[in-house]
Amino acid sequence: MFGWLRRRSGSQGAKTVRKVADEGKDPRPVDSPTPTASPRALPNAVPEPPDRPLPPIDQEVGPFVQERLEELTALAMNPLDRRILVQLHEVIGQGTLEIPMVPDVAGRLLSLDSDSELSNLEVAGMIGRDQELSARVLQVANSPATGVGHVQDLDQCVSLLGFEMVRGIAVGVAMSEAVFRVPGYETETRALRFHSEQVAAQAAVLARASKEASPGELYMAGLFHDVGQLVVYLNLSRMRAHTRGGRPTSLLVKKLVEELHPVLGLSFAEARGLPEALRWSIGYHHAPGLAPGKHQTAVALVALADVLDEDAEALPAFEDESHPLLLDPSFWPEDLPEIAGLLEAWKATA
Repeated sequence: MFGWLRRRSGSQGAKTVRKVADEGKDPRPVDSPTPTASPRALPNAVPEPPDRPLPPIDQEVGPFVQERLEELTALAMNPLDRRILVQLHEVIGQGTLEIPMVPDVAGRLLSLDSDSELSNLEVAGMIGRDQELSARVLQVANSPATGVGHVQDLDQCVSLLGFEMVRGIAVGVAMSEAVFRVPGYETETRALRFHSEQVAAQAAVLARASKEASPGELYMAGLFHDVGQLVVYLNLSRMRAHTRGGRPTSLLVKKLVEELHPVLGLSFAEARGLPEALRWSIGYHHAPGLAPGKHQTAVALVALADVLDEDAEALPAFEDESHPLLLDPSFWPEDLPEIAGLLEAWKATA
């Protein structure tokens, strides 16, 4: 089973975990050898946020998810709802959770880091092997959100936007068709794809405005922040074969998505080898103040883009700093950037 959902007991024992202080120390187990090593529990010794619960550091994620499923039993409105919850419980317990695949080109790009020795021309060539992919990358690169004006070719695109931004755009384009399609949940995943692309673009804008985060990294973080919703939809879709095509009620689907997407998003991040920095935005975009200090700004910018894209009418409350989220230290700690300038940048390109 994926590390985020693995239950360890008996002689295996739980590894000793560093306590995560405000200074943002490495949240991985003390004996974890590399940033991509599979953690055995969620990375942060923090209390549960109120509306998107995450397990504390000393509780394994698999049992945590199963407990949440048991609590949702009260919402089951018919035998099919109850059967779906039982099947999800078994899937988590048996380690057979379905995780969306990542297209080959996206996987190759994700495996590179900003210190890659590939030249701009080589990165452009990797993308350019797929004409449709390269055409769509240029289309996104020429959008107002990138702020660079007219881009003529991929080599120029990498030179002007930088490796991280172009990689994020290319991964987003490659994934949009292959990943954001789930049989039986086409409407939901289409809306999720649009939302994710909007949050990616706006998070990059906020990164440039704050000057405290990489626009390219924030584009990627925005793109993946709700990937746990895809995990929920994919597993519900696979279960239709056992329910004669029946779907759980809309209320149950909504609650499953709301309750589980940060945790199941982390299982996707581990299974598909996403960079460590992206995992914080996936797991903590509803409570960025609970991430380690060095990651809080990046996660908070994704969180702000997420909230404003979902509810643009909340903008006035953010502008006069009366929005409840700004009063919640788990969302916007005091040492994060001033929000006024960020909102001006958001309004200019939203």
